[in-house]
Amino acid sequence: MNKRVVFILPGSSGSPTGGSRIVYEYANRLAHKGYEVCVVHAPVTRIDPGWKMLAKALIRYPQRYLDKSYRPDSWFAVNHKVKVLWKPSLSARFIPDADIVIATAWKTAEWVAAYPAEKGRKFYFIQHYEDWDAPSERIDATWGLPLQKIVIAKWLKLAANKMGESAVYVPNAIDHAQFHVEIAPSNRNPSRIVMLYHNHPWKGTDDGLSAIARLKRARPDIQVALFGVPERPAGLPSWIEYHCNPKQAELRQLYNGAALFLAPSHSEGWGLTALEAMACGAAVVATNNQGHLEFAVDRENALLVKVSDIEGMVKALDILMSDEVLRLSIAAAGAATAERFTWERSVSCFEEALFSDDGTR
Repeated sequence: MNKRVVFILPGSSGSPTGGSRIVYEYANRLAHKGYEVCVVHAPVTRIDPGWKMLAKALIRYPQRYLDKSYRPDSWFAVNHKVKVLWKPSLSARFIPDADIVIATAWKTAEWVAAYPAEKGRKFYFIQHYEDWDAPSERIDATWGLPLQKIVIAKWLKLAANKMGESAVYVPNAIDHAQFHVEIAPSNRNPSRIVMLYHNHPWKGTDDGLSAIARLKRARPDIQVALFGVPERPAGLPSWIEYHCNPKQAELRQLYNGAALFLAPSHSEGWGLTALEAMACGAAVVATNNQGHLEFAVDRENALLVKVSDIEGMVKALDILMSDEVLRLSIAAAGAATAERFTWERSVSCFEEALFSDDGTR
């Protein structure tokens, strides 16, 4: 019988997130290798939901069940072999029996830890230290649960070790069939910048916009394009393009049309968009948060600035616009760096982490 793997995701996947995309990539690729893969979503994500969450769930569950908006189909192509389920909650009675069950966030880790043995060996796939929607004490408690940990970054492995926990490091990857150079960096407008727009303050969007506004005063000819999930933000200057919820082909075009990519986030588990931009030949200016440092080296494959250093962002962008040789060197090194992060390697490592000690490999 094929091995059964169940991923437990918090909430629906109707809107794109980097974390959900990574989970679905693994689901697709494990299914392609012959595993029976299931991804479970639910409107009740916390093990201790308040009345507001329960009230919303009463509405969201039937609505999303009928219109299938819990699925990622609008932004990600799911392998037909992957079962995508929408359940009232993440309670064990709604979860199929499996050989492996994988929590993918702190909320789901609390559920998975309580599952009976027939739900499978328990894993915790950690993509960030998720302290933006829970106190650190609660996050730390999930890291201490009796779940086997898989982390996407070396800094997360170190954080687990400091808590006395072991973790297997499996780096993220990008789809090189989707993200690659189509326009030579030498043929791009050196004054064109692309940046992710995100509502979470820790993504640093306000810092990035402040840097771009300052640069615009010094260089009126700059071109700027943002992309993000929300509708175009109110008050965004008319000279800034905005691409709402672009599909991967459109996102590849945005990266390829950019000479520069600005990654201003305060924190990242692993800087997915920055590496995608590198793969597409954009020279990256990024904050030196731990997630970016997983692959970015200052003045080698990126220009790095301190977190929230708006003036540093302005100077770095200006340097790359002025110095064609440096920009092309950074772009070439970034593309070479991105080539190392393949899904073939990551899936092999992920598979090894799941099955290396269960007696079947």
